[in-house]
Amino acid sequence: MLLVQDIIMKILIVDDSPTILKFLVKILNKLNYPDVITASSAKEAFSILDNLSVNLILLDWNMPHMNGLECLQILKNSNDLRQIPIIMVTIEKTVDKVKEAIDNGAEGYIVKPINIELLKLRLKDIEESNLLGFKQ
Repeated sequence: MLLVQDIIMKILIVDDSPTILKFLVKILNKLNYPDVITASSAKEAFSILDNLSVNLILLDWNMPHMNGLECLQILKNSNDLRQIPIIMVTIEKTVDKVKEAIDNGAEGYIVKPINIELLKLRLKDIEESNLLGFKQ
């Protein structure tokens, strides 16, 4: 029987900050998520998703050219990509912004600066849910 802990999640981080990208990769690796890909824009993320399957997206809200909410809306309206769980990781912390992200399909929301324990909990929630299709 295949167990959730036996599956390596492929995580895509989308953030325009090189510092945040490096930080999240390092943290995810320490939390035993070794398969991490990064994109510095929504456009780059879509290019990656054209060629690669991922199990989870960590998505920043404030990015140039296309913000994270617009990216979220496109992903959740795509027949091929809507099943990918998305956790917004952003400085946007108003209730209205959180509600807007959740209403548009985000499965989680983490406010920067990133609380590592909260990130860990959100990742476990995603793993343990049916969102990834891991449960039978």
